Amino acid sequence: MERLVKPTVEHLGFELWGVERLGVGRRGKVRVYIETERGITFDDCETVSKQLMTLLDVENVLADNQSLEVSSPGLDRKLFRHDQYRLYVGEEIEVQLHFAVGGSRKLKGILSECNDDEFVIGEHRIQFDKVRSTRLVPHFD
Repeated sequence: MERLVKPTVEHLGFELWGVERLGVGRRGKVRVYIETERGITFDDCETVSKQLMTLLDVENVLADNQSLEVSSPGLDRKLFRHDQYRLYVGEEIEVQLHFAVGGSRKLKGILSECNDDEFVIGEHRIQFDKVRSTRLVPHFD
């Protein structure tokens, strides 16, 4: 899905932050996150959504009654790719894992290192293939 929507998103002047599928079948949803240095407005989301709906209809990608949502990544943004992790070294993140590490499937701490295969949060070295999802922890000073 990411390879399909990325050219359209970039042509419109945005960065594709990530794509996720939520739910399944008729109640499913595809959420596309877009970003720019200036931030994202409601009008930006609407513009991208209209273009992507046309593309997805032509490509017949969405199942009946599935919906498309275009959004900003927000302050508690999900991290989808290794390069995104590198942007937030030194920041607090929350990680949900497929399997327990240190007795827990949920870790929260400072992202201190990151390479192509793994990252370090607190005292744990985590391989990317063990991660279900990762979000930044926003701080309001």
